[in-house]
Amino acid sequence: MRAYLRVLLFLLAYIGLTACDSEQRTARYNERIKRECLNRICKGDRLPDFDKTTESVFKIGGHFLVAPSAYGFAPYGSAAFYWPSKVPMRQGDRATEFIPSKPGVLSNYFDVAIEFFIKASDSTGETYGFIENAQKQKKMVRRKQIRPDLERVEVEDPVGVNGISTFYVATGQKTPSGLPPATACRDAYTYEACTSGFVWKDGLRVYVRFNHRHAQDWPEIYREIVRVLNQVKEG
Repeated sequence: MRAYLRVLLFLLAYIGLTACDSEQRTARYNERIKRECLNRICKGDRLPDFDKTTESVFKIGGHFLVAPSAYGFAPYGSAAFYWPSKVPMRQGDRATEFIPSKPGVLSNYFDVAIEFFIKASDSTGETYGFIENAQKQKKMVRRKQIRPDLERVEVEDPVGVNGISTFYVATGQKTPSGLPPATACRDAYTYEACTSGFVWKDGLRVYVRFNHRHAQDWPEIYREIVRVLNQVKEG
């Protein structure tokens, strides 16, 4: 009888531990799905109204956003247009950048695409902040006004190419935070890219990436990005 009771008690304890472990695993799974569903459309989500012929809907940081589908956006908030034609990414057959200069030669996507990404983030830092910090630390190398609305800034940077980071600043414009839009360009890096980041709305940031050959078009590029973002609606 005592042996039977010991076995019974053991089984009850085992069942209790298994049930507890199962509940914990279920809770962890549900929490993971909840986090993932902040940035993707999940089963049971009620989508906002949108025109399926011209618009797409996606979710970033728990926000439903409706945007022109020609630029991409869905499902992860990434978009692009070609430069300098401004043709949306999904209408590449209209882009003059892809008309070959000779048979069999086409522009590479990364040479002519202006890519921008809407991401969830509470960060308030902007690319221009690197220049402000350099000024405070007296690391500025030199500033040059290229034209009335564009400034080139070279800043000391121990991790940059030859210890220098190059920025282009659209002096005639402001980001939603009130700072001049800036892009950082390191043309000797693998992707020869200029990058930028700025706060778009509460909890949402926009990151930009494009080939450094377009750096001196930064004011016009930023203006076009803003024009497209102004077509993005919260659902």
